[in-house]
Amino acid sequence: MTFPRQVMVAIVGIAATLMPVFAASNVLNSTVLRRPFASNLDVECQPVPKGQVLRASSCREAHRLIPTSDDTKTFGLRGRLGVDVVTPWRWTSLDGNCIIEVVETSGAKGSYLDLSEAVEEMLELCVEYQEDDPEGSTATKIGEMSPVVCGRRIKNGLGVDGKLSLVMKSYIPTVKCGRPIIMQNPEYSNEILRKMPATADQLGFGRWRVPGVRVVLPLKYSAVNPILKAELAATVDVAKTNMETGSWYDIWSATVAILGMCVRQGKAGSAVLGDNGKMVVTIQERALKGQQRTSILRKGSEDIEE
Repeated sequence: MTFPRQVMVAIVGIAATLMPVFAASNVLNSTVLRRPFASNLDVECQPVPKGQVLRASSCREAHRLIPTSDDTKTFGLRGRLGVDVVTPWRWTSLDGNCIIEVVETSGAKGSYLDLSEAVEEMLELCVEYQEDDPEGSTATKIGEMSPVVCGRRIKNGLGVDGKLSLVMKSYIPTVKCGRPIIMQNPEYSNEILRKMPATADQLGFGRWRVPGVRVVLPLKYSAVNPILKAELAATVDVAKTNMETGSWYDIWSATVAILGMCVRQGKAGSAVLGDNGKMVVTIQERALKGQQRTSILRKGSEDIEE
């Protein structure tokens, strides 16, 4: 079966809140490829940015990271009570090419199984059918029939209450992996990501008392292993400048990329970001202050420059 080639990004949807790239004005201009799925999922494919590629193998790998529990969970904003999964939340392939993201929501109920099944449909329709020019996708709404208008189209919602939105798209990481580490268990990475803000507002990041700086750097987010007497720490700082402009969402995205591409395979890592490429996120394993780390790391790659 052959479908027109023109897509590369995917959304699995809610009603009111979509990622900016999938705003109503963009959705109206995209070609919708639809098939009747048993899950009542309406999948919409859209072009990836020019010069990018979305690889099916990468998306399959990212897909395998999604739990398959059918327990109903509450998805919501960081810092809110009663939230089981903070949003946005993201899974990334080891090569960083494909990301699958639960879009920010103020409160929605659904299961990981809902998400996993939605991604399966997105992959099948928008990526795997496009052998020469893979595509991303927009899966819009699973679960109960909860009609929502998106552009001129009626879509049925993802999750129990139709308020979950899921995006699959290509990503170009600026990640460099470094020396070996021990703390590669996902629980440490997840703890860091739960603590870090992920808002999209553009802010000034930099040194104290510099005009325009709203967030003073450096900042550190960490997870502790008391047995190893060590911490996995993500440090955000500026390099060769006193101020850089960016967003917490960009910082969070870079952190996810480092954790997914480096830490997951037992390595430290860093990534550059910001409007001028002068902000750096570095993730390393360090001994707790005043403690001597009990683990002995194997010799290997060079340390990352700080």
